[in-house]
Amino acid sequence: MARTSPTLLLIWLCASCTSGDADDTSSGGTSDGADTSGAADDATTEGVAAVPTDAAAMTAWLADDGYAGWSAETAAHASTGPHGRVLTFFNDDLVASFDGGNTTHPVGSASVKELLADDDNVTGWAVMVKTAAGDDAASWYWYLAMGDSVSAEGNGLGTCDGCHAATGIDRVLTPYPLQ
Repeated sequence: MARTSPTLLLIWLCASCTSGDADDTSSGGTSDGADTSGAADDATTEGVAAVPTDAAAMTAWLADDGYAGWSAETAAHASTGPHGRVLTFFNDDLVASFDGGNTTHPVGSASVKELLADDDNVTGWAVMVKTAAGDDAASWYWYLAMGDSVSAEGNGLGTCDGCHAATGIDRVLTPYPLQ
């Protein structure tokens, strides 16, 4: 009987867990039918787990402060868009992209905007994650939630892109360096 080394078995198990079915929207697909399975799920930033790109995983990740430790604005402020009071966070990939002067951000770049009540308690989140190369709307995954209600989720959403396409650097409107 052939023996399998523990390392090979671990590699096989990990590969089995990360292979996705293109028809399964919980694996990174979108509510608008575009397939992004595996696009950002495999991205990492210096050992930090990738930002999820499906509603259920995103909701849990945000509730667990998955973005804690990212670069952040120093104080909450009124959003220039429709989000009320906000505090914005950038992951290392997005910071490095801005620092490098890029006009198109790399896959894995992400921003989390905490949506805040007047007392600065978090009431929701607006998240964008670069899931594919390019500078079109479909290259970004969008997620918007207030309380327990997810009102936008998927790649290339017109409701999000309508504002984000007009200005900014590759759809990121938050001024950099973060204030």
